[in-house]
Amino acid sequence: MVFLTVQEDEDYIFAAQALGALGYVLKSRMRTDLLSAIDEALAGRAFISSISSQSALQWMRKAAD
Repeated sequence: MVFLTVQEDEDYIFAAQALGALGYVLKSRMRTDLLSAIDEALAGRAFISSISSQSALQWMRKAAD
């Protein structure tokens, strides 16, 4: 599952992940990130749009578990 959203807040990011999302794409980055996010999700890998590096790191660690 890939979320497409305007929300950059960490609470939304981690809520999406808790619901099973492998991808989290910001609408402002849709043109550059959406296809990559879909490809990664289809391959079972996590993808997150450019947000704070700490949030991205936590997302990737949880996805690897």
